[in-house]
Amino acid sequence: MRVLVVEEESKITPLLEQRGHCVVVVGRDGEILPATGQFDAVVIDSRLTFQAALLICRNLRSRKDVIPVLLITGDDSFESRIEAFEAGADACLSGTLVVEELLARLRALVRRSQMAPG
Repeated sequence: MRVLVVEEESKITPLLEQRGHCVVVVGRDGEILPATGQFDAVVIDSRLTFQAALLICRNLRSRKDVIPVLLITGDDSFESRIEAFEAGADACLSGTLVVEELLARLRALVRRSQMAPG
């Protein structure tokens, strides 16, 4: 799987690379994302700030980009998850990050996007 990761600290990237995935990382300037057509999914780690993560998500969707987006947030509140979905995230993980769940959700998002008529 080819994954674009938006994060400040390299925490998610090694987890994905250890499992054989091709990962490209962009930092806080994720609003200036490369053409996402070359990736299967985007993972946005909102620990760079939740508002920045939402802005990146909105920017992707305003460009009509349909790439699957998984947003990781440290805030476990219902309101934050709703905000993430309304900004355009396809999935949201909150609380303690469990690698197996991250990978399973990514696989599910990519599988669904590949099945969608296009």
